[in-house]
Amino acid sequence: MIQPQGFDPERFLENLDAHYSWPAVYLFRFIVRPEQVQEVMSLFPQTLSVQQKASRKGNYIRLGMEMRMGSAQEVLAIYRQSGQVQGLIAL
Repeated sequence: MIQPQGFDPERFLENLDAHYSWPAVYLFRFIVRPEQVQEVMSLFPQTLSVQQKASRKGNYIRLGMEMRMGSAQEVLAIYRQSGQVQGLIAL
């Protein structure tokens, strides 16, 4: 997985724990190419809801997926797993 420059996993976990009481519903947001939507969706088998919005020219899709997560570590694990999708942008 490629991590953004300056990404600190420990700080990310601390921020999640400060803002959520686990278990909690967490909204994952990604930007992907249209042909990658199914690949990303397969990473989220127990999604509570999905929102999709195409860019103006249709070159990209913004995905929002809500999942019930048990801990901040589970959220980080999903982001790490999604990082294997070539070209995916996590928001």
